[in-house]
Amino acid sequence: MSQKVARSSVQTLTFVGDATALADAYFEWLNTHVPGVSVGRDSSQTTIRAGGVAVLVLDEIETARFAVIGGQLVDDPPGGVFEFRKESPTRAKISLSGFRTRMPLALYHATQYRVHEAVMAQFIDTVNQPSRRNSA
Repeated sequence: MSQKVARSSVQTLTFVGDATALADAYFEWLNTHVPGVSVGRDSSQTTIRAGGVAVLVLDEIETARFAVIGGQLVDDPPGGVFEFRKESPTRAKISLSGFRTRMPLALYHATQYRVHEAVMAQFIDTVNQPSRRNSA
């Protein structure tokens, strides 16, 4: 059986608000800026849908720290942590670690990982625009 734990993804960005505000900003941005993607949130779970299909289901296990618990992109059993963390008053990190993909790793790295990286880069570009730096 092949190992299906994808490599980690870590982004550093300028962000003035707290980790919860960063997570909220990211999920709202996904919902409004990525065509075909919608985000549903309740008290502890966040579901990211693409084309109406739940691709990631996240459970908030700590403030701004989410366990990957399901979705069409996730292996069985699921695994991984998606975390929004403050490093300083103006710097933050967003990381995805230990993600267990349903896809063969070569396919994941050639497709979904590249999409994830592109989406994260676009989000960071949006947040780091001078007009948005102090709006948290």
